[in-house]
Amino acid sequence: MGAMAEGAMRFLVEDHEVNGQLVALGGCLRPLLGHGRPGPLQRQLLEQAVAAVMLGASLKDHSELMLQLQGGKSAPLSYSVLNVREDLSFYGSAALREGATLGSDEGFATLCGADGLLAVTIFPRDTAQRPWQGITPTGQPDFAACLEGHFQQSAQLMTRVLLFCDPALPVAGGIMLQALPGAGDGAAESLGHLSTLAATLTTAELAALPPTEILSRLYAHERVRIFPLQGASFRCGCSRDRCLGTLRMLPRQDLAALRARGKAEINCEHCGRRYVIGAAELDKLLSEKSQ
Repeated sequence: MGAMAEGAMRFLVEDHEVNGQLVALGGCLRPLLGHGRPGPLQRQLLEQAVAAVMLGASLKDHSELMLQLQGGKSAPLSYSVLNVREDLSFYGSAALREGATLGSDEGFATLCGADGLLAVTIFPRDTAQRPWQGITPTGQPDFAACLEGHFQQSAQLMTRVLLFCDPALPVAGGIMLQALPGAGDGAAESLGHLSTLAATLTTAELAALPPTEILSRLYAHERVRIFPLQGASFRCGCSRDRCLGTLRMLPRQDLAALRARGKAEINCEHCGRRYVIGAAELDKLLSEKSQ
């Protein structure tokens, strides 16, 4: 078996007037699984990565997108955020509230609570344009249903979303189906039929089969037009220079305390990379503060 083809593939089910997006992600998910996060939080991050790539691939103007969840007042989740760039490279992080615990089988409804929020923010490539944001309550049984609510609220589009993930492999993917604008009276029936077929997909198939073969198997008796795969990858924006920039913002007494310890250690919350800033670099930062 060759390397998994990771990314988003648009398709059109012509006889049903339904536009689709298939996303398959594998090894690029590994950086999201560290940091000692419990299983339910790992699964949420993986599903959110799939959704972010799915939505990012549907943008036509090379915008960047942020997909953010905020837990309700008494929910264990503090936040979970995924950012995706125009080339479908992504990064993200998540955290529970201080002192919160989760059972290994807890689902989306428990994680976020009925009063949580899903925020989808689009940052136009043209910085003269203002970002757009849509906010949807999380009071749904799963994240897929929450995404469907977002599309219904923001774009009035009949949408079905199916998400699959297995952190152990790791693999995650999803299928989004949307009735085309102006679709006939049978749009709801078409979405139901195509969703039933999509629900037969397994994570093992996502990991083993090329996206074109997945679509051919799921919709073997349909006329499906398939578009080229858009590759997706994890790419963190952290760097040593950014760490130094963060330290420059500290008060002088805090820098002096770090210098007394002999070094500063910074762990990236997105990829887990550890940066060690030594005594010589701290001396230089302190010297800058004295000027």
